[in-house]
Amino acid sequence: MSRPINHADLAVGVTTIRVTVHTTGKFFEGDTCSGNHASIYLILADGSGSIRLNMIKAGPTDTKGTFQTTHCGYTESNSTLHHFDIKAHDGLKVKDALALVEGNRRDKYELARSGVGCRFWW
Repeated sequence: MSRPINHADLAVGVTTIRVTVHTTGKFFEGDTCSGNHASIYLILADGSGSIRLNMIKAGPTDTKGTFQTTHCGYTESNSTLHHFDIKAHDGLKVKDALALVEGNRRDKYELARSGVGCRFWW
């Protein structure tokens, strides 16, 4: 289960920063490989799950990514191919991680025109 994050989520501690590579399946019938997508999960200290930091293509003609934050009741997606864990520093809160992302403009992303593939931060 997932839901939008709320004000209370911002104060929760983070124990682990998990970078997850997901499979997105095949795009076309003739494809021989699946597509992949990466997300970041902030594993929550209170045991309630994770906060997913994700960039999506909101519309068919969009080339700017749309940054999403979602509270997930799990710490590992069922579409995970592989993940990498980084121990969070003591005292890190969700609000601190989001401030770093936004302060460094990592919520501003250029996608490939197809939406399959990433280009750069702007």
